[in-house]
Formats: sequence, structure tokens, C-alpha cells
Amino acid sequence: FMGALFGMLRGGFIVLVLVLVAGMTGLPKAKFWREAQLRAPLEQVALQARGWLPEGMAQKVHFGIKN
Repeated sequence: FMGALFGMLRGGFIVLVLVLVAGMTGLPKAKFWREAQLRAPLEQVALQARGWLPEGMAQKVHFGIKN
């Protein structure tokens, strides 16, 4: 059970990091990104996590919504 829990947390962390990195690029403007079903909740979590980033990096994370 603990291994499965750790694996899910680690996977969630990896997805969060990838969404944050994508927010620093032009990827959120792509059609496939805008049409993704989990886009909105993942972007919201990433925007909340910006507080843990250094100020210079946090300012670069944008998803085309008011952040």
C-alpha cells in the first residue's frame, strides 16, 4: 500500500513539474493543450505551486489565463 501511495505521489509531482515547465513555453497556446480535458485543473494546481518557485521562475509561468 505504501509503495503504491508513494508511486502516485511521485507521479503527481512529475506531472506538476512538467505542467510548470510547459507554462514557461508557448505550449499552452497549442490546440491540443487547449482541448485537453485535464488542462484546467492541472493549470490551477501549477498556478498554486508557483509560490514555491523562485520569483524569477514564477513570473515566467503563464497559461493564457489571468494569473
